[in-house]
Amino acid sequence: MLQAAKAARKDSLLVLLGWAMLWGMLMDAAFAWLTAGPPVFPESARYWCGVAYLAILGSVVTFPLYFRLIRDLGPGRAAYNGVLTPVVAMALSTLLEGYRWSALAVFGAVLALAGMVVALRGRSAPPDTP
Repeated sequence: MLQAAKAARKDSLLVLLGWAMLWGMLMDAAFAWLTAGPPVFPESARYWCGVAYLAILGSVVTFPLYFRLIRDLGPGRAAYNGVLTPVVAMALSTLLEGYRWSALAVFGAVLALAGMVVALRGRSAPPDTP
C-alpha cells in the first residue's frame, strides 16, 4: 500500500526495501541456523544458477517492476498479479521441467483466469444508490 502513496515516488523507498530484504534474510538465516544447525551448501552449478536466478530475477528485478505496476494501476488492480503468478509458473514448469497438468490444475487455472477477467472488467466505481 505504501507504494501507492505519493511518498513512493522517491527512490529512497527502493533503498528501504533493499535494507528490509537484507535484514529479513539475516533473521531467516539466524533462525534456520538455530533450529536446524549450520547450513550445508551444495556444490552443484545447477543449484547456484537456480539461487542466482531467484535472487536476481525473482527479487531484484521484479520488486521494482511490481512497485511500478502498483503506481500505474493502483494497489487493487495490481493485486491481481498474484492470481496470474501460479498459472504462469505452472506454464513455465511445463516447458522447462516437464510438469504434467492434472484435471484439477487445469480447472484451477481456468477458474483463476476467468475470475481475473471478470474482476478486471468490473466497474471501477460503485453504482450510484438512490
